[in-house]
Amino acid sequence: MRKFAVLIGRSLGLPKEEVEIVGQAALLHDIGKIGMLDKILNKPANLTPEERETIKSHPVIGAQILAPVRIFAKHVAGIKHHHEMYDGDGSRSPEGEGESRSRRASSAWRMPSTP
Repeated sequence: MRKFAVLIGRSLGLPKEEVEIVGQAALLHDIGKIGMLDKILNKPANLTPEERETIKSHPVIGAQILAPVRIFAKHVAGIKHHHEMYDGDGSRSPEGEGESRSRRASSAWRMPSTP
C-alpha cells in the first residue's frame, strides 16, 4: 500500500516531505488493530454489528497509540482519518486530508486486486 500511497501523493502534487510522510503513514495505518482480538480480525464469516464497530475504531486507536511519539506527530491525522470518505456526505476531515485521501485511494485500488 505504501507504493500506491506515494504514487497518489505525488500525483496530487504534495510536497516531497508530505509524500514521505504519506508513505510512512501507509505502513502504519492499521496499527490500531494491534490490540484487537484475532478471532475478530481473522473471522471467516461476516462480522456482527458489534464486531464491525470494533474494527471501525482502529484508526482512532492507531492515532492514540502514535500521538505520544513525537517522531510520528505529522502521521497521526492521516492515520486517524484513513477510512474517511470524500464523496460529499459530510465526512471530510479538515486535518490530514491529502494524506488520508491518498491512502484511501490506494486502499480502494488494493482491495479488489487481492484475494
